[in-house]
Amino acid sequence: LSANVEMAVRLAGATLAWQAGFGIAGVVGAISLSIVAGWLVLSDLLPRPARTAPPVAAIARTIAIGAAPFGVLQLAQVLALDGDIFLAQIVLPAHEAGYIAALSLFQRIQFFACFALAGVLLPSVVSAVRDQRPILPAILPVAALFGAVTLPLVLLVALWPDPMIALLVGPAYLTAAPGLWLAALAAAAFTLSYLLATLLIALGDRTGVAIALAGALLQLALMALSGPTGFADFLGIKLGCQIGVTLFLLIRAVRRVRRITLGLPL
Repeated sequence: LSANVEMAVRLAGATLAWQAGFGIAGVVGAISLSIVAGWLVLSDLLPRPARTAPPVAAIARTIAIGAAPFGVLQLAQVLALDGDIFLAQIVLPAHEAGYIAALSLFQRIQFFACFALAGVLLPSVVSAVRDQRPILPAILPVAALFGAVTLPLVLLVALWPDPMIALLVGPAYLTAAPGLWLAALAAAAFTLSYLLATLLIALGDRTGVAIALAGALLQLALMALSGPTGFADFLGIKLGCQIGVTLFLLIRAVRRVRRITLGLPL
């Protein structure tokens, strides 16, 4: 409920602020308001102030250690989805860099359409492991929702790329439409790799975070060193790297889940 309220306030508020002429400042204000709205929904679940002050330093250190893998994963997300925008401005002509920015917008929309699934996956798997319950019932609904969101988007892009580009960024970017399917598949692969890395964290395995970060860095290195001549070269590299990262994470996650299911030592 909290996540849905936050996203509803964010989307509706940003749209209204933009249409009212408040620009980016209005959008930022709507995002800030959405965070407050998300917390208000949880007000009855928040702990009451204790009579004695808790050891703040110890709690902060524990939270920082627990959050570190997710911080690295967020860094990998920014590098993988947005790093090519900044790199394209350096190595590609201005209009080609504009195509990269336009297609990256679609990728971010596609990723955030499934982003909340990670927030469902993590506690479900952690509680299943803690209570020694089967893990698959916690994973399969998230996998089904990922497919239900991703497959229609990929089909829309494959069948009607021109209308999708015109709807998202306007007809001036129709030249980028042939690369939209590459961008959509790369975003789908990255989203799946993000969910798999989250699953591995829930299972006590931080290796997935390192794989995701290494894949993002490799992607940027190949884009910079391969001598790309257009936006399609960037998209091909991104797609190849993200598919490779996803396969590595999928193999590791399947092995990890199998060992836990069979009661084998990790």
